[in-house]
Amino acid sequence: MSTGDKEKVDTNKGRKTIYTIGILIDIGKEHIEHLTSKRKWNAYAKEHNLPSAQTIENYFETWNSFKQELNIDTSIVISKPTISKKEIEQVLKEHGHNIETRSQWDEYAKENNLPSYKTLKKHFTWEEVLSFANKQAKLTNDYLLEIAFKHKDVFFPSSQRKWNEYAQKLKLPSYNAYVRAFGSWKKSKVELILWIEKKAQK
Repeated sequence: MSTGDKEKVDTNKGRKTIYTIGILIDIGKEHIEHLTSKRKWNAYAKEHNLPSAQTIENYFETWNSFKQELNIDTSIVISKPTISKKEIEQVLKEHGHNIETRSQWDEYAKENNLPSYKTLKKHFTWEEVLSFANKQAKLTNDYLLEIAFKHKDVFFPSSQRKWNEYAQKLKLPSYNAYVRAFGSWKKSKVELILWIEKKAQK
């Protein structure tokens, strides 16, 4: 790949920064030990005011192409760093006030090098995520009924305790969410029957 003086603007920073392919290669050589995964590079780059992985990819098409330009062995598979449940809980306590919606959190998480919603969901239900953030879950009645319908074979015969055990395993809304929405666990099942009948008439 040519190391000419093609210029672009790094739009991932708060100010305009002009880079050339040659400059990026020099930066890569100087910080080569940090050129592992894009996630790790972005965290390092943010701390040291360096171009992001996305900016580098604007020039080299792929992250591996850039690493190959620096003679870094791209055949080595680098496992993603794992994050514990306790660490996620701490993240939620510190950054939870920024949570509004799941997609909005993913954008915020990407900007701040934090776990995505998908990662959060591996350990906590959405209700639990919001509870750590001191926010009330914004679960609509339709959403709750759609979940119940998808799992109706379990939902209808289950007691509150049985549903909670099932819901916890699959990261679904707890029975408390249904009680808050419909008044009681029994009324939730009645509402689901009415919802199914209404849906069948359409």
